[in-house]
Amino acid sequence: MILLLNIPYVQEQMSVLVARELGGVLGSRLSIGRVDMGLLNRIIIDDLQLDDRSGGEMLRVARLSAKFDLLPLFKGKVSISNVQLFGFDIRLNRRTPQAEPNFRFVLDAFAPKDSLRKKTELDLRINSLLMRRGRLSYDVLSEPGTPGRFNARHVSLRNIIANISLKALQNDSINAAIKRMSVEEANSGFELKKLSLKLVGNDRKMRVENFAIGLPRTAVALDTIRLEYDSLGDFKDFAHKVRFAFRMRPSQVTLRDLAAFVPAFGSFKEEMRLEMAANGTINQLECPHFALSAGKNHFHMQGNASLQDLSRPADAFVYGNLSRLYASPE
Repeated sequence: MILLLNIPYVQEQMSVLVARELGGVLGSRLSIGRVDMGLLNRIIIDDLQLDDRSGGEMLRVARLSAKFDLLPLFKGKVSISNVQLFGFDIRLNRRTPQAEPNFRFVLDAFAPKDSLRKKTELDLRINSLLMRRGRLSYDVLSEPGTPGRFNARHVSLRNIIANISLKALQNDSINAAIKRMSVEEANSGFELKKLSLKLVGNDRKMRVENFAIGLPRTAVALDTIRLEYDSLGDFKDFAHKVRFAFRMRPSQVTLRDLAAFVPAFGSFKEEMRLEMAANGTINQLECPHFALSAGKNHFHMQGNASLQDLSRPADAFVYGNLSRLYASPE
């Protein structure tokens, strides 16, 4: 007896079944073009689309691929060796600042229903997460836009490219790295050419290594950033409770790259060289050393400073000592 399998038919039926079951859990329309259970514990999903409760398209993914390890599952661990997310478009919104976001139903669907259930012990590992050709938008529909200026209520990220590694994520610790990330914010014109860092932390302290950020005309590199706090809850009041220290290596800065956040910077096209050291909190910050220079012997400033209440610009206060200040006629 010879058994012939119609692979395309099986894949089509699996896609329909998965879409129907997940759509039922979410209570919203979900469609999947194809599901392929490949060899070596790999699953590939093509043409996934999820609508929000109003019927608007909320998520579209051209291809989602994941390779996972089975043995750690028996120990309560999730170990995924490789995830690829290609051609995705995520559209998040809420009608007013107080209204629930359109993605809230997804969080509710997978939230624990038993309030007395023992707290879940998170243990997740993703060796490699690759994202390509991505878009993500968030809009508060009742609020006006501000073209040319960054607006947290109207964010439109495009050309998202990222290579991320999550070595370990548990309830009270994290070990992760952004090997490379780049993205453009369409509404303001801000462009992140490159971001890379390594992050290791627990419920009392955190260390950020190999931090580097590149903008069109800016390249900043920092030595190890060290953060200390009494608990993870302190991040809810980061400006007051999280203490940190870092040293910026001599870096190239062009203020025009930050005009999306500070419009007055738009006319500053000159490249500057900046190095500094800082420690404290956002609202109680000590800067024992800074040096800023522009052009070739055109401008130089060096000294130290204390800064207070930076989280409230209208109340911010800066006290500085200049050990050197020079500006040429040019």
